[in-house]
Amino acid sequence: MIAPFQCVACNAALVVVDAPSLACRYCGAINAVPEAHREELRLARDLDEATPSAIEEWVRLDHIKAPSWWFVCAASAPFLLLAGGLGSFSSLGCWER
Repeated sequence: MIAPFQCVACNAALVVVDAPSLACRYCGAINAVPEAHREELRLARDLDEATPSAIEEWVRLDHIKAPSWWFVCAASAPFLLLAGGLGSFSSLGCWER
């Protein structure tokens, strides 16, 4: 959690902008914008830009209709193949020397 961005002269809350410094709207003091605040602003902006495309992709994927047994088979196939392989090795005596 980032500490609130406040004016160094009057402790008024300041709005974070993507600039090296900004003037306090109450006292006019120049405040340096910490890099952590600027980075969080950039990340929030990137998230805001990525959200609509993510929603579009989820809507597109939501239109894919498949029977639920396909998902059950796809999820259980690796386990069954591994268990079957180990069972066959065990029954053939490949583990004993």
